[in-house]
Amino acid sequence: LTVPRSRLQTKGDFASEVVAPKFWNSLPFELRSVDTVDTFQKKLQTHLFRLAFTSGYCILVCGLYTS
Repeated sequence: LTVPRSRLQTKGDFASEVVAPKFWNSLPFELRSVDTVDTFQKKLQTHLFRLAFTSGYCILVCGLYTS
């Protein structure tokens, strides 16, 4: 998707018409090319969980809670 330019750098970059295409474009192709909404939702959830629980941030934060 084409990401529109925003006029306001502080607030405009957080507008949904800017954020939504950036988010969609950041998804892997195999996720964007699924055939059904149900499959998309399942794969999106898996993708987001993997991002959350394999990042350095989560390892740092989760490590604080497990000790």
